[in-house]
Amino acid sequence: MTFPGGPHGRGEDRQAITVENGYAYGTIDADLHVFHGRGPVYLLLEGESPVPRSDGWLLEQPSRLLDARFQVVDFTGRDQERRELTVWREQPDCRLSVCWLYGPGGQGKTRLATEFAAASAASGWKVTRAVHGPGAVEPSPGSQDMRLGEAVGQLVLIDYADRWPPSHLSWLLSNKLFDKPVPTRVLMIARSLQGWNAVRADAHDRQAHTSELLLRPLGASGTLDERERMFAVARDCFVERYAAKHTILDPSAIAPPSVLREPEFGLTLAIHMAALVEVDARACRKSPPSVRNMAGLSAYLLEREERHWAHLFENEGLDFTTAPSDMAQTVLTAILTGTVTYADGRKILSRLFSTRDPDRTLQDHLRCYPSSSPGAVLEPLYPDRLAEDFVALSLPGHGVAYQERPWAPDLADRLLTRQSDGSSPAYTARAMTVLAAAAQRWGHVGPGLLYPLLRQDPRLAIDAGGPALSALAAIEEIDGTVLEAIEALLPTGRRHVDLDVGISDIMDRLTERRPAGMTDLEALGEWYYTLGFRHFNAGRLQQARAAVDRAMVAFTSLSEADPDRSAPWLARCRDVTGILLRVDDRYAEAVEEGQQSVAAWRDLIGIRATPEHTYGLATALENLCAALGNLGRHDQSLAAIHEAVMLRRAMTLHLGNCEPELARALDTLASSLVDAGDVEAAAEAGREAVRHYDRLVTREASAFKDGYAVSLMRLSSILHRANRLEEALTMLVKAIELYRELCKVNPAAFQGELASSLSNLATRLDTSGRGEEALSVCRESVEIARRAAESTPTVPSSILADCLHNFGVTLTNTGHLAEAREALEEATAISRRLAALYPIRHEPNLAQTLNALRRVLDLTEHFAEADAIKADITRSEERWASRTALTKLLGETPEGDAVFGSLSTQNALLEAMASMVESARRDAQEDSPSARADLARALWMFAHHHAEAKLNLDQAHAAVIEAIEIVQSEDQEQLSQEDTMFLFAAANTLADILNAQGHVVEAAELKAELNRRVTSPS
Repeated sequence: MTFPGGPHGRGEDRQAITVENGYAYGTIDADLHVFHGRGPVYLLLEGESPVPRSDGWLLEQPSRLLDARFQVVDFTGRDQERRELTVWREQPDCRLSVCWLYGPGGQGKTRLATEFAAASAASGWKVTRAVHGPGAVEPSPGSQDMRLGEAVGQLVLIDYADRWPPSHLSWLLSNKLFDKPVPTRVLMIARSLQGWNAVRADAHDRQAHTSELLLRPLGASGTLDERERMFAVARDCFVERYAAKHTILDPSAIAPPSVLREPEFGLTLAIHMAALVEVDARACRKSPPSVRNMAGLSAYLLEREERHWAHLFENEGLDFTTAPSDMAQTVLTAILTGTVTYADGRKILSRLFSTRDPDRTLQDHLRCYPSSSPGAVLEPLYPDRLAEDFVALSLPGHGVAYQERPWAPDLADRLLTRQSDGSSPAYTARAMTVLAAAAQRWGHVGPGLLYPLLRQDPRLAIDAGGPALSALAAIEEIDGTVLEAIEALLPTGRRHVDLDVGISDIMDRLTERRPAGMTDLEALGEWYYTLGFRHFNAGRLQQARAAVDRAMVAFTSLSEADPDRSAPWLARCRDVTGILLRVDDRYAEAVEEGQQSVAAWRDLIGIRATPEHTYGLATALENLCAALGNLGRHDQSLAAIHEAVMLRRAMTLHLGNCEPELARALDTLASSLVDAGDVEAAAEAGREAVRHYDRLVTREASAFKDGYAVSLMRLSSILHRANRLEEALTMLVKAIELYRELCKVNPAAFQGELASSLSNLATRLDTSGRGEEALSVCRESVEIARRAAESTPTVPSSILADCLHNFGVTLTNTGHLAEAREALEEATAISRRLAALYPIRHEPNLAQTLNALRRVLDLTEHFAEADAIKADITRSEERWASRTALTKLLGETPEGDAVFGSLSTQNALLEAMASMVESARRDAQEDSPSARADLARALWMFAHHHAEAKLNLDQAHAAVIEAIEIVQSEDQEQLSQEDTMFLFAAANTLADILNAQGHVVEAAELKAELNRRVTSPS
C-alpha cells in the first residue's frame, strides 16, 4: 500500500509498506517493489555502523575475525582505488552515476566499499544499502527512512550485483530513490563483469554516467612491500584481540611468511588469513599448517571453526544439542541456500533431516552464525571464499590434510531435488553459482559433486538462468559431457532473451571439443550452423558470421559427394548469410545470397514438397523481401512477402504450429505495403500481426517479446503515416517499453532497435511542438546508438547516423544551433561512408542530412559553407538518380533468377562500366591519391557487376585484384576506415567471383577468413 504525505516531513515524501505473515517492512520517500506472495524484490536499508563485538565472541570462530562486517583489521592500502572512488563521487555536473567495482572473491571489495561509505557519510552523504532477495534478510519491523535531510548527496551500495537478475537491478534503478535533486552514486560490487553490460545499458537509458573499477591483486607491480605492510597491520590487529585471552610474544617476532610472494596471495583475504593463522597458532600453541598455501590456511581455520562447534556441544548441555557432524551439514546447507526466512529454513531442514528437531538445529546454528536481521536463519559462513573452501574440503578427493565428509554429495543432491510440482528450489541459482565458483578453484568439486548432479538433472543449470550458464561455462576444466547434457535441453527455434547469452557461452565451450571429433561433414556443418544461430540470438554477430561461414565450407565439401544431403543445409546457410549481410548494410550481397536460397528451396520442393522445404522457402522469401526493400526494389519485395504469407497461412491451417512465423510474415508484409504506397492495406496487415503477437507473448513472453516489439514499431509507423497520431504514439511507447526490457537482458542484441525507436519518438514529439521533451529523448537515442556502434567499430552505423540526424534537426528547431551543427556534421561523415558503399540505400539519407546541415549554416550566417553544401547536395542527388536509373536498367526479374534484365541491357550496362574504368584509368595518370582511389572503386564496381551477371569472370577477377592492389600500395598507416571497408568489400567480391568460376571451397574459405579477420582484428 502507498500513503501520500503524512506527518514525516515534506509533502512529497511517501511511505511504502509491505506486510508478510504479520511482519511489516516499509520505506519512506522511496518505492517498494514486491513479488506477489513472495515479499520484496529487494530491501533498502539505511547505512549502518559496524556492530561492536567483544573480543571473546570474535575469538570463538576465526570466520568472525575475517568477516568484513566486523572490521577487526584496520583498513590499509588501496590508496589509488580510494582516490578513484572519491573522484567518481565528486564528479561535477553529474546527477546519477553507477560504478561497477569488481575483482575475485577475497580481494577486499566489500571492505573497501564499507570504508568508502564511511568516508562519504563523514562528508555529508546519506548511505543506503540495497539487499537482494524476497524475504531473505529483512530489517527490524518498521520503516527505513530514505529522506535526505541535510545530506549533500546519496550513496547506494549493492553487494553481489553480478548475482542479481538484470531485471531486478533495473527495477531498483527505476526507484523513486534515484530521482532526488542531489548527486546520487550507485556502487555495485561484483566478482566479475558478468551482468555489467545489461546494467550499463539500463543505466544509460536513465541518463546515468557509468564506469567500472577493477580491484587489482596486491603487489601487482611485482614488489612485496604492499603485501608485507598489509600482513603487519593484520598481524598487529589480531594480536591485540588475542591479548584479551592469550599471552603472545612481541608481534614483530611474527615475520611475514615467504609464501606471500606467490600469486594466490595477491588477495587481501589471503594476507589476512596468513596473518591470522600465524597469530592463532602462536597464541593457542598449535602447529601451523605444514603447507602454507591457501588450501592449507583454509583447512587450518576451518578446523578451528569446528573445534568451537564441538566445544559448545560438549560444554553447553541442553543449551546446545547439535553435534559437530550435524552442524557441519547445516553449515553446508546454509552456504548453498543462503539466508532464508525462519519458515523456509524449517521446511528445508525438515525435508533434509527428518529425524532431527529443525527448531533446535536452527537455534544452535544461529548461535554460531547469527543473522544480521531478525527472523532470518541459515546465515552462510563468511567470507564467501572460505565458504567455498568449506564446500570443496567437505568433498572427497581434495588432497589436503582435512577431514572429508562422504555425505556431502548426497546432501547437495537432496537439497537440489525438484519439488513435487517439478519446479527447482528457489535457491537453485545461488547454489549453482557457489558450486561453479568452488569448481573454478578446486578441480575435484566438478567430478565429485557438480557434474554428477547436472548429469542427473541438467535442467537445473537452465532453471538457474543465463548468468548461471555463463558461470558453468567459465569453469576451465568442465566435463564436456555435462555441457552436452545441458545443450540437449536448451530451448530451440526462437530467441529466449533471458538465456541467450548463457547459451552462447555454453556453445562456445562445446565448440572447443566437439567439432574436432566430427568426421561426418553434415554433422560438422550442422554444428557450426547451430553455433551461428546461437551467437546471432545473443547479439554476437561477428562470431555468428564466422560460424556460418564454417558451416558453408563443410556443406560445400559435402555437396561434392552427396548433394541431396547438403542441399537443404546450403539453402539455410545462404539465407542466414543474407541476414548477416543485411545487418551490415551489404544489401546487394544479401539479395544475391537470398535469391540463391530461394532458388535452392524451390528446387527441393520440386523434388519433394515436405513441410521442412516449405518452411525453408517461406523463411527465405521473408528475408529476401527485406533485402530487396533495402535496395528500393519494392515490386519484387512485395511479391516475395505475399508468397511467404500465403505459405505461412497454409502451414498454420494444416500444421497448427506456425502462428509465430505467420505473425512475423504479416509484419514484414505491412512494411512492404507501406513501401508500395498502400497504407490502408499495410495497417490491416500490421494489426493482424499485432493480434497474433498479443496471443503469443501471453503464452511465452521471453520467446516472442522481440518480435512483438518489432511489430508494434512497424504498426506505429504505418498509423503515423495514415495520420492516426494518437494510436501511433501509443504503439510506439509500448514498443519502447518492450525494447527497454529486452536491453536489460541482452543489450548487444537490442540496443540498436531501442535507439531507433527512441529517435522516432523524438521526431514525433518535435513535430507536435514538444521540442524540449524531444531533445531529452534524442540525447538518449544517440548515446545508445553510439554504444551499439562501438560494438562493431569497422562498420559505419546507419542507426547512429539516423539518430544524429534527428538530433541535429531537433536541436535546430529548438535554437541550439552550435550543437546542431556538431551533430549533423558527424551524421554527414557517417552517411558519406555509407553512401560510398551502398548508394541506393544511403544516398537519399546523405542528401537529407546535408540539407539539414545547410539550414544550420544559413541560420548561423555561414553562407559560403552553406553554398558548398548546396553543391554537395546536388551531386548527391545526381548520384542517387544515376544509381536509381542503373537499378531500373538492370530490370526486375523473377525470384531466384541470378541474371537481371535482358542480355542487351546487360551488355550496354557492362560496356558503360568498362568505359568508366578506362576514364578513371586516364585520370589516375596524374598519380594523385584521390584519382587512384577513384580507379580502385571503378575497378571494383566493374568486377562486382560482372560477378552479379556471371559474365566475363576472368576480366572481373583481374579487375578486383587490381583494385585491391591499388589500395594496398598506399601507406598502410594512412589507410582510412573507408579504405579498410573497401578492401573488405572487394575481397568479398573476389570470393563471389571465385565461387562463380567453380572454385567453391576456396571462395567459402576466403569468406570465412574475412569474417575471422573482422572478429579478431589483430
